[in-house]
Amino acid sequence: MIKYINSQFLKFVGIGISNTAVDFIILNLILFFGDGEIIWFMMSKTISFLGASTNSFFWNKYWTFKSSGKFHQEIFPFIVISGIALIINVSTASILFRLFIDYLPSVFAANVSAVFASLVAFSCNFFGYKYFVFHRK
Repeated sequence: MIKYINSQFLKFVGIGISNTAVDFIILNLILFFGDGEIIWFMMSKTISFLGASTNSFFWNKYWTFKSSGKFHQEIFPFIVISGIALIINVSTASILFRLFIDYLPSVFAANVSAVFASLVAFSCNFFGYKYFVFHRK
């Protein structure tokens, strides 16, 4: 049982790295056209999170948790868990961005904030996906 959980957790970490890359690529592409204001950052972070979540759904369904459940049965719980994680992620990143923006260049403040926010939302995603989205009956 422990080996099974550790294997899933390590795969989830790997997917998390992939999701973080997707998140940061999208975030920085959007921020490139922005003005460094908090509203632009929040919008950018939301869009980048949604891109990373799309990547996450497919990799976690078919590789991490090897779910054989029906797409239509898993997508709603995935959206709920991801929605909670989105609120945690964007809120945390936005608060940190407001704190860092006075001391760091805006792009650096955005990326540092996004790193911390991703770490905060990580456990919400793992346990939510494992026990509510891709659980085996």
